[in-house]
Amino acid sequence: MNYDPIILMLQPVITKALQNLSDDNVDMNITSVKKITNSIVSDYFKGTKNTKINSALLEINSMFSGRGNAWARVDIDTDCKAWSLIDCKLANAHLEGYDKYYSQNLLDTFHSAGFCWMRFGGTSNRGVLFHLRHKGSKLEESIKIYLSKELVLRSVKNLNGVPHNLRLEEGIFLKQDKKEVEHVPVDKEELQDLGIFSLEDMLGEEDVSEVLS
Repeated sequence: MNYDPIILMLQPVITKALQNLSDDNVDMNITSVKKITNSIVSDYFKGTKNTKINSALLEINSMFSGRGNAWARVDIDTDCKAWSLIDCKLANAHLEGYDKYYSQNLLDTFHSAGFCWMRFGGTSNRGVLFHLRHKGSKLEESIKIYLSKELVLRSVKNLNGVPHNLRLEEGIFLKQDKKEVEHVPVDKEELQDLGIFSLEDMLGEEDVSEVLS
């Protein structure tokens, strides 16, 4: 069997997808990529139903691929199931070990904006993974939530930017203040008045030269 046509068709597509994932700092390794790729290929050859599922996965991955497209948006609406799940997740996040103050603060931030934002994490058998977080979006451990493919396609939009650049959050980053050491010259006689003598004073310059040689 001649594999050249398959390689020529798939190689640029797969390479481009991996480059986009890398640019968006999506966590991945060769094992997970092979597993997902094999699953997509296997599902494709199993029938029409799985082809539709793959089409949804491709649409979702395409929505959040590319630099600056990794962030999603869900409008706050009591009739929106996706938002209801997010709301419930944040309200009860402390039961899973997350800091209650952080999750409540995140929930209040979303309510103030009128919508929530979250970072796309990938697709799997559990659904579509998103990371709920703020404060620069990198400092805190994210609160993970899985949404179904149907919900994502129906209720989730692309944020079209990064939260900090869109002024949705202050972007608090850890900073280490560097204190400059001020070198103040000290008079030799003042040191001697305090009983502090240099090696030259005690041994003499010639003796010091011998010790150091």
